[in-house]
Amino acid sequence: MDLNDDGAVDLVTANYGSERMGTGDTNSVQPNKGNGTFRRKHDFTTGEYPKSVAIGDVTGDKKPDIVSTDEETADVSILKNDGRARFSKRLTYPYQEPSQGAVGAESASIADLNGDGEPDLVFNLSGEAAVILNVPGPCHDTAYIE
Repeated sequence: MDLNDDGAVDLVTANYGSERMGTGDTNSVQPNKGNGTFRRKHDFTTGEYPKSVAIGDVTGDKKPDIVSTDEETADVSILKNDGRARFSKRLTYPYQEPSQGAVGAESASIADLNGDGEPDLVFNLSGEAAVILNVPGPCHDTAYIE
């Protein structure tokens, strides 16, 4: 997805276990130069052990944001895009593990699940699915599906 509105698709990675490579618990963004090569990467802090990323406008400002699952902390992180592929300090949405066997989130998706026109978050909890509905106000509903 084009993160900096220059017409070229950019690269985003979840850097699971990357602390031994000196990048810590981060997502990396590499802007596309427009010729199939990429600029130097920029790292943005996430929760512990980011495992998956999804990209979409989850903040309603018409700019693609990064949603990251954090395996160790059992959080979902949102990095808000400023429109130039620079991202704010993460917004964290913790969730409770629904069963003893579930661990941190492994994959993330963004979709309008309840038909209200707002992007909702879906993530995998080691065999169970969790949903965070994007609703107005300070409270977000979470559902678990076995």
